[in-house]
Amino acid sequence: MFLFLLAAGTLAYCMAGMPLFDSINHAMASLSTGGFSVKAGSIGEYDSWAIELVTVVLMLFGTTNFAVLLLLTKGKFKQVWKVSEVKFMSGLIVASVVVLTVLLRFQMDFSWIESFRKALLDGISAISTTGFSSMSYAEWTSAPICVLLVLMIIGGGMGSTAGGIKIMRVDLFLKAIKAHIRREVEDVPGLSSIEFTRAQGKVRATDALIRQIFCFIGVYILILMAGTFLICVFSNCGVIEALFDFASSLGTVGLSFGMTGPQTIEPVLLVEMIGMVLGRLEIFVVFVALYSVRKQFIKR
Repeated sequence: MFLFLLAAGTLAYCMAGMPLFDSINHAMASLSTGGFSVKAGSIGEYDSWAIELVTVVLMLFGTTNFAVLLLLTKGKFKQVWKVSEVKFMSGLIVASVVVLTVLLRFQMDFSWIESFRKALLDGISAISTTGFSSMSYAEWTSAPICVLLVLMIIGGGMGSTAGGIKIMRVDLFLKAIKAHIRREVEDVPGLSSIEFTRAQGKVRATDALIRQIFCFIGVYILILMAGTFLICVFSNCGVIEALFDFASSLGTVGLSFGMTGPQTIEPVLLVEMIGMVLGRLEIFVVFVALYSVRKQFIKR
């Protein structure tokens, strides 16, 4: 699947007017949600609607669960739409692009077309945790930055190359909150009634799964707060800048408010590197590894 999408993406980029070398690099970076570009100004430097649309499609493929992609290759489109993760991500993308478009139009004074264009590329780049951008965010107002921040924290699909908390966890987290409120207000069955649909079919969420999700999200937020605090201490920057760049590191996104670059001091880079490792390995894997190493030393 990856090789086919890589070849198709490269061809699509070439047809959109991108040189072959650039096309191969950007197709790989889009599908792996890596976000590396051969241009200093990222995808925005090409200033091409066609190139941006190809990038959006490839980023969506990259952030989609591979089991869902397998259903697509088999032509099971109705089954794909039944997947809870797909529904949640689709609704979130539509809502965030609409909100970003309105904010960019009235707060940044872009035209409606330009606002939509930037909202589409940058919004999907944030939620897919790819890291491509249309322009520098140093010029953006606080409201659209907050939208991108939320999307980076949520992240992409389970079983994909994306980072962040992940769509499925957030979906089940919200369903668990809804079920708990209903149980308190209406005296109906609570967490045991939560169901969600995966690529393999409908599943009932166990209490253990819900506890695991709440624990993961809690630890994720604690690490996000700690990293933001450390960056503020070391760089003496604003909270929004520190939060945005560390959320980008922890979510393995790569977008920056402008404070991360060649000029960034070593302590800040170290905090961000730790965030990237924790985010890429989904936190608990690192904890288990450290605990195992500690046990080995104690035995010796």
